[in-house]
Amino acid sequence: MANTILNPRDPHNAHDGKQVSLVSLSLNGKYAVTYSEDDKSIEGWIVENSELILDHEANVYKLPKEWTYIYEIKVNDSKIVCYSSYDNIEIFQMSTEHQQIELNPPPESLVEYKINFKKEGNLVIFNNDKISIYHSKHDMSNELSLMSSYELSSCNKLITGKLIDYIKKVINGVFIDDDNIWVISPHYLFHWDLETFQLKFSYSLGFTAKYYEHGKLTVLTKGNSIAVKYMDYEINEIAIFLKDVHFPIRNIQLKDTDTKIEFCEVQNNDYLLAFNLPRKDEKQNIILYNITDINAQPKDASMIFNENKFILYEYNSESKKAFGLVDGKFSYINLLDLNWHEFFESHKEDDDLVGWNDYLCQTFKKYYYNDTLAFPDMENIRSLLSESKNMKEVVRSLFSHEYENKNIATKDINFNNQKYKWRIELKIDKLDKLDKLDELDKLDKLDELDELDELGKLDKLSVYSDKEFLCSKDLGIKFTKFTRLNWKILNNNALALRLDYNGFIIIYEYDIHNKCIKTQYFVYKRKMLNIKDFSGPILPMIIATEIADLDTNINRKQYFTVLSESIISIIEDERCLAKYGPTLLSNLIKSTDSELTCHIEDIYNKCINLVKENPKRNMKFLNIIISSMNDLYKKYPDYIIKFNSEMFMILDPSDERVHSDGDHSHFYTLSDEVEIRKIYEDTTINYSN
Repeated sequence: MANTILNPRDPHNAHDGKQVSLVSLSLNGKYAVTYSEDDKSIEGWIVENSELILDHEANVYKLPKEWTYIYEIKVNDSKIVCYSSYDNIEIFQMSTEHQQIELNPPPESLVEYKINFKKEGNLVIFNNDKISIYHSKHDMSNELSLMSSYELSSCNKLITGKLIDYIKKVINGVFIDDDNIWVISPHYLFHWDLETFQLKFSYSLGFTAKYYEHGKLTVLTKGNSIAVKYMDYEINEIAIFLKDVHFPIRNIQLKDTDTKIEFCEVQNNDYLLAFNLPRKDEKQNIILYNITDINAQPKDASMIFNENKFILYEYNSESKKAFGLVDGKFSYINLLDLNWHEFFESHKEDDDLVGWNDYLCQTFKKYYYNDTLAFPDMENIRSLLSESKNMKEVVRSLFSHEYENKNIATKDINFNNQKYKWRIELKIDKLDKLDKLDELDKLDKLDELDELDELGKLDKLSVYSDKEFLCSKDLGIKFTKFTRLNWKILNNNALALRLDYNGFIIIYEYDIHNKCIKTQYFVYKRKMLNIKDFSGPILPMIIATEIADLDTNINRKQYFTVLSESIISIIEDERCLAKYGPTLLSNLIKSTDSELTCHIEDIYNKCINLVKENPKRNMKFLNIIISSMNDLYKKYPDYIIKFNSEMFMILDPSDERVHSDGDHSHFYTLSDEVEIRKIYEDTTINYSN
């Protein structure tokens, strides 16, 4: 490899006057590198005092002859540059000699990988479904040592041994920033902490990512806002989330295929800057989106940048500096004095460019999943058990003086994004019951009057938008002087209700596509639910003995409809059926109530049909039936005859054994879920350096 020295270091002669192709900024925004495809060279730049200064301590770096292009280039604050092609990688430090830096050990293979630097200078490489973190022992070291490595894998294991092929169907994109790992599956975005490698949250994309090899993923975070950009052969979209809120608050469909995004924040107003990287003679479109105002349309921000033929390549939201090209030469604009909010407000009357897609992925009905059960919000559900009021307190607080001549009171509970709200409607026959209850309570004689047991009922649950009524659901759940009530909005805006001394939890979800309210979950425990019941990865299910208790107790029979609706919800959703089906079927077989046992056939038929439709994908659904085969045989022997007559085993040709152990489960289903496991850690490295 030859390094050419250009003297003097004339910024106008960078790359021998050839056009810049790629730009990369260090994380602190004080150092930049540019790459020219025409000149096959890399130049270093110092950003100082509102000027771009060609680094006088670094010569121009010429690519080795065997390199024909650069796919990606990154630089850290120590001037260490890492650039890559599809199947190769080079690392060096910008200087007069351009010291080459080796990876020790090198990655096993270099195909389809991504590179990034963390703030402390560590290099993160993702390839072949492995994450490797390399560390430099000191500034003058000529090697980066492997600090730790991790492997992405599916939560379901295959007996075929073709794990990588399977993972690629599940993992459609990986993005690693300074503190986080973001993984896209066909329908979800998973967020891991890069330090602890613990799963922090999952988000429903609102679109389907299909292609692993050609998918391009970018994830940005700022404050409580998260922006996800994904592009492949068919999809070119942005989804915007609020932190820890499962559904996107905005979806943007892009026209330009090569679009970059960056957050801007002014006076607590969040904006998203989206711009394409134009090809030769192509116009650059720079669009500014208001994230927080649901009625604000995007604005054309090209006038801010393009006045002097400036082509935007990078925008640093911390320093508020824009980096790009003017006539092919590296340049930048200091936007420290620009108020994005004032700009947006001053262009309110401009023609609308594009419209936001609606909240909760309305245009993507086909890809909706029941995340209430698939990814339960355990933290908020647990909080239901530590906070509550008895119904006397609830009713007294709601039926204030304005309700003196009425027997109905309402409680509004806003969705996380404030665009929709739940409304609980309580109905009480006589308000003077409250006064009598207060009087008896003071005398400690509250149990003496049985006729006051029934105070009223939770009559109705409704959903409203900020403009209109959307739908309602009749509840008719009676409450007494002993009933306790609490509610909580979950991360996906489902409404969780806790009733009756911790014994019941019901979760309702608004189905935006069908404009209706669905019962997604119901659980009852005679000896009271506790926090430990909601400490695992899945929600606890009501067991057979508790179902029998519901059946025999007159006061609790009102919940039978709720239980039946929650069972239907699980059966309808394949993902939830795979998770909760074995427990649900076992409990239903042990039940004696015909209103519930009728769902045994629903589960059986759903599982058999799924396997017939796609045996390779859906074999795991047979486990739901097989796990309860003994109980089915004892109580419903006809199912065994039916199973034998219509079902056949599909054995994997590479292993004809049928397994049920953890390492070789014969039955599996395609799942969006992935996990990360540590496969190496160098304990000799001082992590504080």
